[in-house]
Order: sequence, then structure tokens, then C-alpha cells
Amino acid sequence: NRKGGDLIYSFNPVEEVPTLATKEKFMARDGSISTELPRNVQNKSSEIQMFWEAFPASSGANDRTTYMFAYMDASATRPSLQRMFQEYFRLLPKYQGLGGESSSGSTTSMEELVAKEDITFTRLLFAAFPSY
Repeated sequence: NRKGGDLIYSFNPVEEVPTLATKEKFMARDGSISTELPRNVQNKSSEIQMFWEAFPASSGANDRTTYMFAYMDASATRPSLQRMFQEYFRLLPKYQGLGGESSSGSTTSMEELVAKEDITFTRLLFAAFPSY
């Protein structure tokens, strides 16, 4: 502010990095979960380009922490965190290689995986990091 306070609160953010994460337990995995370099799961229906990264979790051989993040401007027209979580859960089976693709090109839905107890979520995290 003009009286010498924190400048960061005087400006609107120019860009933001929304970040979503879950910790999952996979029932069908063999304990060979590895760390992956960030990669893009391309999907033409997504409104933004999303990057994914996953790590083994220390809580068990079939546990994994998965992150999805994006870089975007701070326009009010960008998707909300709620919309991004919808995309996250829609694309997570494809990223994790769960369920396989059908002849129509679709993967097993997250609802089906949870119902079959192939995956259990033990933690959920979300944040949006502003850039000035």
C-alpha cells in the first residue's frame, strides 16, 4: 500500500498455478509404483493444458501421491478449482493406466474404479498459487 505495507496485496495476480493432488491406495497394483517425471495427459476437451506427476507414498507399497497442475493467466474465464477437480477425476484413470480403453476409446470411469474398490482416496489437496 501507499504507506509502505506489503506490495503483494496491492496488485491483482497476473498468472496462477492451480494445483490438485490426491493420495491413493491401489488394490490391483503389485507394489511396483514408481516416480514419474511430469507429463501431459492430452485431452482435446480439456479447457487448459494439465501436467501430471506421481510419487510412491511412504504409507504402503500400493500407495501413491498424484499431482496435477496447470499454468494459466488469472482471467475470470478460466476454469474454477471445482471444474478442474472434475477434469482431474475424469482423466486420472487414463494417467494411472487403470481400467484399459474400450473400442470407443474411453477408459474405465473413476466411479467404476471406486465402486470396484480398485482405488481408494485417503487424502485430497488443492491450492492456487498466484504470480505477480
